[in-house]
Amino acid sequence: MFSELVVAYLFLGGTGAGALLIAAVLMLLADERAVSRGVVVRFRDNGSAAYRRLFVPILVASLVVLVLGALCLAADVGRLDRILLLAVSSPSNYLVVGFWALLLCGTLAAAMLLVWLGVPSVSPPLFRALAVLLAAVSFVAVIYTGLLLSGMPSVPLWFGPWLPGLFAISALSCGVA
Repeated sequence: MFSELVVAYLFLGGTGAGALLIAAVLMLLADERAVSRGVVVRFRDNGSAAYRRLFVPILVASLVVLVLGALCLAADVGRLDRILLLAVSSPSNYLVVGFWALLLCGTLAAAMLLVWLGVPSVSPPLFRALAVLLAAVSFVAVIYTGLLLSGMPSVPLWFGPWLPGLFAISALSCGVA
């Protein structure tokens, strides 16, 4: 039904988004004083350096996985105009929503990576807002594959409300790994 490249894209996109969702939630649960102080000093003090050592590798790995997934999609589509068609289409189906969710996941992950590396200067409220936005967009990317496949009545086993939850659990477990 799907090519190996599409299956790889769906798996890698879910894994990357799952890791980003977990990282965003952990960022929001981290010690607010240490993170706020770290934002001000660009994560160069001892109190926030431990958080930087945790989140930078997670964000880098997630970005690598998302880029590999995007390359699989691009290789499967084969033509740039078809990818651009996804970008300019109205969000009327799960494929377009998933494309934008994964694109925003990668963009927000890159922005958060730069923040954790101390490149831009951001305020603590902006940092929290970015983490909340990353969590929300990652959640959409995590469940979109399940929603896409559950809407396919041609495969009776997939046609049901349980599939998005199963894909969310799968993406989160792969993201943890």
